[in-house]
Amino acid sequence: MRKNRRIVTSDPAEIAARNEGFRREVAEFDLVYRCDSCIHVRGEEHSCIFDYPNEMLVRGDVQALDDNGEWVFCKDFEIQDG
Repeated sequence: MRKNRRIVTSDPAEIAARNEGFRREVAEFDLVYRCDSCIHVRGEEHSCIFDYPNEMLVRGDVQALDDNGEWVFCKDFEIQDG
């Protein structure tokens, strides 16, 4: 269970709008933020060495907020070289 969750909004329409904007920015700027690009990921199962619940960042949709309006991002993300 994640601690210190930050709910941005609980309005489903606003969550959808923010996620759509995020998808556009990911495509436009080629943003990298998922576990497969992070040095803290373990092997084929793509689990996090910090045991962060990373299902959304491995297999989930491209989104900034989950269905509850909470951030999906990991604060420990560090991009792999090469």
